[in-house]
Amino acid sequence: MIKIFTLLYIFIGVVSIEKTMAQTPVGLRFEKYCNQPANFCVDFPKDILFQRHKSPTGVTFKNKDETAWLTCFTWRNWDSSKQRELSVKEQYDYELSHFTKNNSVVVDNKKLSTNYYVISGHYYISYPGKQTQALFYYKVIVKQHAFCEAVLQFPQSQQKEFSEISQRVFESFH
Repeated sequence: MIKIFTLLYIFIGVVSIEKTMAQTPVGLRFEKYCNQPANFCVDFPKDILFQRHKSPTGVTFKNKDETAWLTCFTWRNWDSSKQRELSVKEQYDYELSHFTKNNSVVVDNKKLSTNYYVISGHYYISYPGKQTQALFYYKVIVKQHAFCEAVLQFPQSQQKEFSEISQRVFESFH
């Protein structure tokens, strides 16, 4: 059960950002990022998170000071050692074990469903001249023969701002 974050398996196709210009009560404007090969979409706050990296397998958005980011990627659901696809539970157990092995990461919430899982928590991260607590929300869904993930991470000091953003991002992720 090996998931390499650099994503060795690359889907061929077009990855697009669809402008939706949707508004939230606090005036945030969102756009929709869609990964056509993996058939998933997610809304992101276009005035807060800016595209920094794009590939056929996904995209990374970061804020101006690069303390908050959203990554949306996909990887092929295949375990080469077992020569078969993994179940959602197998991948969830594998991911959860890596989070819990890392002493600096605390898993606060986790949920396993039939076609997705969620792991959220916090850890300490160092930025030039300071150390702060970062919060993360990690959701993986199954689409066709792939796992699709969205990870939102931000400093705890920005929790109020990102609370609404997080809700919108993960409600739209499908």
